[in-house]
Amino acid sequence: MIAGLGAPWSAVRVFQLLPRGIADRLYEFVARNRLRIAGRRATCFVPTPEQRSRFLG
Repeated sequence: MIAGLGAPWSAVRVFQLLPRGIADRLYEFVARNRLRIAGRRATCFVPTPEQRSRFLG
């Protein structure tokens, strides 16, 4: 799964060590504040032909 993505994403596996209740609360916090955390974009991502070849489908 996510470990196959390499660094820095493989570090996310540390969250598997959290008790379920704490992980759920952390997830809810991120979900409520996702626009403040990640921001909002005015346009949608459109991949280049080179990038498009990396998508499934």
